[in-house]
Amino acid sequence: MNKRRFTGSRYASNCIRCALAERNRNIVKHNSLSISLLESLSQAENGDLGWRPKNVLTILLGTSVIDEYAFNSEVGVLSQPIYDEEIIKGVGYWIVKVLERREEPEEADVQVILLGSEEEAQEVRDRLEAGEDFATLAKELSQLGLPEGKEGDLGWLTPGMMNSVVDEFVFNPEIELEVLSEPIRDDTVFTEGGYWLIKVVDKDDNRQIEDSDRELLKAEAFAEWVKALRDDPENKIENYLDAGMMTWAVDRAMRS
Repeated sequence: MNKRRFTGSRYASNCIRCALAERNRNIVKHNSLSISLLESLSQAENGDLGWRPKNVLTILLGTSVIDEYAFNSEVGVLSQPIYDEEIIKGVGYWIVKVLERREEPEEADVQVILLGSEEEAQEVRDRLEAGEDFATLAKELSQLGLPEGKEGDLGWLTPGMMNSVVDEFVFNPEIELEVLSEPIRDDTVFTEGGYWLIKVVDKDDNRQIEDSDRELLKAEAFAEWVKALRDDPENKIENYLDAGMMTWAVDRAMRS
Protein backbone atom coordinates (compact mmCIF):
# COMPACT_ATOMS: atom_id res chain seq x y z
CA MET A 1 0.00 0.00 0.00
CA ASN A 2 1.20 3.50 -0.86
CA LYS A 3 2.37 5.18 2.35
CA ARG A 4 4.05 8.49 3.03
CA ARG A 5 5.51 10.37 5.92
CA PHE A 6 4.26 13.92 6.31
CA THR A 7 4.58 17.12 8.18
CA GLY A 8 1.86 19.65 8.14
CA SER A 9 -1.06 21.48 9.42
CA ARG A 10 -2.97 19.24 11.63
CA TYR A 11 -3.00 15.77 10.28
CA ALA A 12 -1.07 13.74 7.72
CA SER A 13 -0.74 10.38 6.02
CA ASN A 14 2.41 8.32 5.71
CA CYS A 15 5.36 10.25 7.09
CA ILE A 16 3.79 13.69 7.47
CA ARG A 17 4.19 16.89 9.42
CA CYS A 18 1.37 19.37 9.68
CA ALA A 19 0.52 22.71 11.18
CA LEU A 20 -2.92 24.30 11.23
CA ALA A 21 -3.11 28.07 11.33
CA GLU A 22 -6.01 30.37 11.94
CA ARG A 23 -5.18 32.53 8.93
CA ASN A 24 -3.00 32.75 5.87
CA ARG A 25 -0.46 35.11 7.40
CA ASN A 26 0.02 33.07 10.55
CA ILE A 27 0.35 29.52 9.36
CA VAL A 28 2.91 28.28 11.85
CA LYS A 29 1.28 29.35 15.10
CA HIS A 30 0.86 26.01 16.87
CA ASN A 31 -1.52 27.50 19.44
CA SER A 32 -4.04 27.58 16.63
CA LEU A 33 -3.92 23.83 16.05
CA SER A 34 -6.84 21.59 16.80
CA ILE A 35 -5.06 20.43 19.91
CA SER A 36 -7.68 17.92 21.03
CA LEU A 37 -7.43 15.87 17.87
CA LEU A 38 -3.69 16.12 17.53
CA GLU A 39 -3.23 14.89 21.06
CA SER A 40 -5.21 11.77 20.15
CA LEU A 41 -2.55 10.85 17.58
CA SER A 42 0.36 9.36 19.50
CA GLN A 43 2.98 10.53 16.99
CA ALA A 44 1.66 14.06 16.63
CA GLU A 45 4.63 15.79 18.22
CA ASN A 46 5.65 19.13 16.76
CA GLY A 47 3.26 18.46 13.91
CA ASP A 48 4.82 15.08 13.06
CA LEU A 49 2.04 12.66 12.11
CA GLY A 50 4.34 9.77 11.33
CA TRP A 51 3.76 7.12 8.68
CA ARG A 52 0.16 6.92 7.53
CA PRO A 53 -1.49 4.97 4.71
CA LYS A 54 -3.91 6.77 2.43
CA ASN A 55 -7.36 7.57 3.86
CA VAL A 56 -6.45 7.02 7.52
CA LEU A 57 -6.18 10.70 8.32
CA THR A 58 -9.37 11.45 6.42
CA ILE A 59 -11.16 8.99 8.69
CA LEU A 60 -9.52 10.28 11.87
CA LEU A 61 -9.92 13.97 11.14
CA GLY A 62 -13.07 14.12 9.09
CA THR A 63 -11.30 16.13 6.37
CA SER A 64 -9.67 14.94 3.18
CA VAL A 65 -7.37 17.97 2.80
CA ILE A 66 -4.26 16.24 4.15
CA ASP A 67 -4.68 13.04 2.15
CA GLU A 68 -5.43 14.92 -1.07
CA TYR A 69 -2.24 16.92 -0.83
CA ALA A 70 0.06 14.30 0.68
CA PHE A 71 -0.56 11.57 -1.87
CA ASN A 72 -0.25 13.92 -4.82
CA SER A 73 2.91 15.83 -3.89
CA GLU A 74 6.65 15.35 -3.97
CA VAL A 75 8.75 14.50 -0.92
CA GLY A 76 10.23 17.53 0.82
CA VAL A 77 7.92 20.12 -0.75
CA LEU A 78 6.13 22.38 1.71
CA SER A 79 2.58 23.17 0.63
CA GLN A 80 1.17 26.62 0.18
CA PRO A 81 -1.42 27.47 2.85
CA ILE A 82 -4.43 25.24 2.14
CA TYR A 83 -7.73 26.52 3.50
CA ASP A 84 -10.02 24.02 5.22
CA GLU A 85 -13.43 25.47 6.02
CA GLU A 86 -14.59 22.46 8.05
CA ILE A 87 -11.68 21.93 10.43
CA ILE A 88 -12.21 22.81 14.09
CA LYS A 89 -9.48 24.61 15.99
CA GLY A 90 -9.10 25.64 19.61
CA VAL A 91 -9.01 29.40 19.24
CA GLY A 92 -11.37 32.24 18.35
CA TYR A 93 -11.56 36.04 18.32
CA TRP A 94 -14.29 38.18 19.86
CA ILE A 95 -15.55 41.58 18.83
CA VAL A 96 -17.38 42.99 21.85
CA LYS A 97 -19.54 46.04 22.44
CA VAL A 98 -20.98 47.09 25.81
CA LEU A 99 -24.31 48.87 25.48
CA GLU A 100 -24.92 49.62 29.17
CA ARG A 101 -23.49 48.89 32.65
CA ARG A 102 -24.99 48.73 36.12
CA GLU A 103 -23.08 48.78 39.40
CA GLU A 104 -25.57 47.13 41.81
CA PRO A 105 -25.53 44.31 41.00
CA GLU A 106 -22.56 44.51 38.64
CA GLU A 107 -23.80 43.62 35.18
CA ALA A 108 -23.56 44.75 31.57
CA ASP A 109 -25.66 44.60 28.43
CA VAL A 110 -23.37 43.08 25.79
CA GLN A 111 -23.17 42.34 22.08
CA VAL A 112 -20.54 39.97 20.66
CA ILE A 113 -19.36 38.42 17.41
CA LEU A 114 -17.11 35.34 17.45
CA LEU A 115 -14.76 34.90 14.46
CA GLY A 116 -12.30 32.23 13.44
CA SER A 117 -9.22 34.40 12.91
CA GLU A 118 -7.72 37.68 14.02
CA GLU A 119 -7.64 38.85 10.42
CA GLU A 120 -11.35 38.16 9.91
CA ALA A 121 -12.18 39.78 13.25
CA GLN A 122 -10.31 42.93 12.26
CA GLU A 123 -12.12 43.04 8.92
CA VAL A 124 -15.49 42.73 10.69
CA ARG A 125 -14.52 45.44 13.18
CA ASP A 126 -13.62 47.74 10.31
CA ARG A 127 -17.01 47.12 8.70
CA LEU A 128 -18.77 47.92 11.97
CA GLU A 129 -16.76 51.11 12.35
CA ALA A 130 -17.80 52.02 8.82
CA GLY A 131 -21.44 51.85 9.88
CA GLU A 132 -22.65 48.33 9.13
CA ASP A 133 -25.25 46.87 11.48
CA PHE A 134 -23.94 44.73 14.37
CA ALA A 135 -26.86 42.28 14.39
CA THR A 136 -26.68 41.80 10.63
CA LEU A 137 -22.98 40.96 10.67
CA ALA A 138 -23.42 38.75 13.72
CA LYS A 139 -26.13 36.76 11.95
CA GLU A 140 -23.99 36.43 8.82
CA LEU A 141 -20.56 35.74 10.30
CA SER A 142 -20.55 34.94 14.01
CA GLN A 143 -19.67 31.38 15.02
CA LEU A 144 -21.43 31.75 18.36
CA GLY A 145 -24.72 29.91 18.20
CA LEU A 146 -27.55 32.06 19.55
CA PRO A 147 -31.33 31.70 19.23
CA GLU A 148 -33.10 33.26 16.25
CA GLY A 149 -33.59 36.97 16.82
CA LYS A 150 -30.69 37.24 19.29
CA GLU A 151 -27.99 37.86 16.66
CA GLY A 152 -24.94 38.85 18.68
CA ASP A 153 -27.05 40.01 21.64
CA LEU A 154 -26.08 38.32 24.91
CA GLY A 155 -28.28 40.55 27.00
CA TRP A 156 -27.35 41.35 30.60
CA LEU A 157 -24.28 39.51 31.90
CA THR A 158 -22.64 39.33 35.31
CA PRO A 159 -18.92 38.68 35.88
CA GLY A 160 -18.01 35.05 35.25
CA MET A 161 -20.75 34.32 32.74
CA MET A 162 -18.28 34.76 29.88
CA ASN A 163 -14.61 33.87 29.57
CA SER A 164 -12.19 36.04 31.54
CA VAL A 165 -10.73 37.64 28.40
CA VAL A 166 -14.19 38.97 27.53
CA ASP A 167 -14.97 39.99 31.12
CA GLU A 168 -11.80 42.07 31.25
CA PHE A 169 -13.18 44.26 28.48
CA VAL A 170 -16.84 44.20 29.46
CA PHE A 171 -16.38 45.16 33.12
CA ASN A 172 -13.55 47.62 32.69
CA PRO A 173 -15.05 50.97 33.83
CA GLU A 174 -12.45 52.89 31.85
CA ILE A 175 -13.86 51.58 28.55
CA GLU A 176 -16.69 53.75 27.30
CA LEU A 177 -20.07 52.37 26.28
CA GLU A 178 -20.75 51.59 22.62
CA VAL A 179 -17.01 51.28 21.89
CA LEU A 180 -15.95 48.27 19.83
CA SER A 181 -13.21 46.11 21.26
CA GLU A 182 -10.15 45.21 19.28
CA PRO A 183 -10.14 41.49 18.34
CA ILE A 184 -9.90 39.56 21.64
CA ARG A 185 -8.11 36.22 21.38
CA ASP A 186 -9.73 33.36 23.30
CA ASP A 187 -8.04 29.95 23.56
CA THR A 188 -11.03 28.39 25.36
CA VAL A 189 -13.45 28.43 22.40
CA PHE A 190 -13.59 26.38 19.22
CA THR A 191 -14.11 27.85 15.77
CA GLU A 192 -14.23 26.50 12.23
CA GLY A 193 -11.81 27.17 9.43
CA GLY A 194 -8.04 27.26 9.20
CA TYR A 195 -5.05 26.95 6.90
CA TRP A 196 -2.90 23.82 6.67
CA LEU A 197 0.79 23.66 5.96
CA ILE A 198 1.73 20.14 4.84
CA LYS A 199 5.03 18.54 4.02
CA VAL A 200 5.68 14.94 2.95
CA VAL A 201 8.88 13.95 4.73
CA ASP A 202 9.26 10.53 3.13
CA LYS A 203 7.29 7.86 1.30
CA ASP A 204 7.41 4.08 1.07
CA ASP A 205 5.17 2.06 -1.23
CA ASN A 206 5.91 -1.20 0.59
CA ARG A 207 5.88 -0.22 4.26
CA GLN A 208 4.03 -2.42 6.76
CA ILE A 209 0.81 -0.79 7.95
CA GLU A 210 0.51 -0.23 11.69
CA ASP A 211 -2.07 -2.46 13.38
CA SER A 212 -4.12 0.53 14.57
CA ASP A 213 -4.32 1.97 11.05
CA ARG A 214 -5.16 -1.44 9.59
CA GLU A 215 -8.04 -1.92 12.04
CA LEU A 216 -9.31 1.58 11.27
CA LEU A 217 -9.34 0.92 7.52
CA LYS A 218 -11.05 -2.46 8.05
CA ALA A 219 -13.75 -0.86 10.21
CA GLU A 220 -14.32 1.87 7.64
CA ALA A 221 -14.57 -0.66 4.80
CA PHE A 222 -17.05 -2.73 6.81
CA ALA A 223 -19.16 0.35 7.60
CA GLU A 224 -19.23 1.29 3.91
CA TRP A 225 -20.25 -2.27 2.98
CA VAL A 226 -23.11 -2.27 5.50
CA LYS A 227 -24.27 1.14 4.28
CA ALA A 228 -24.25 -0.08 0.68
CA LEU A 229 -26.44 -3.04 1.68
CA ARG A 230 -28.87 -0.75 3.49
CA ASP A 231 -29.00 1.74 0.63
CA ASP A 232 -29.68 -0.92 -2.02
CA PRO A 233 -33.46 -0.83 -2.69
CA GLU A 234 -33.37 -4.48 -3.76
CA ASN A 235 -32.28 -5.57 -0.29
CA LYS A 236 -34.88 -6.26 2.39
CA ILE A 237 -33.80 -5.88 6.01
CA GLU A 238 -35.65 -7.93 8.61
CA ASN A 239 -35.11 -7.48 12.34
CA TYR A 240 -35.63 -10.61 14.42
CA LEU A 241 -34.86 -8.93 17.75
CA ASP A 242 -37.76 -7.99 19.99
CA ALA A 243 -37.53 -5.16 22.54
CA GLY A 244 -36.30 -7.46 25.29
CA MET A 245 -33.56 -8.95 23.14
CA MET A 246 -32.41 -5.51 22.02
CA THR A 247 -32.28 -4.30 25.64
CA TRP A 248 -30.21 -7.35 26.57
CA ALA A 249 -27.81 -6.81 23.66
CA VAL A 250 -27.30 -3.15 24.51
CA ASP A 251 -26.71 -4.03 28.17
CA ARG A 252 -24.12 -6.64 27.24
CA ALA A 253 -22.37 -4.19 24.91
CA MET A 254 -22.23 -1.54 27.63
CA ARG A 255 -20.69 -4.01 30.08
CA SER A 256 -17.96 -5.18 27.71
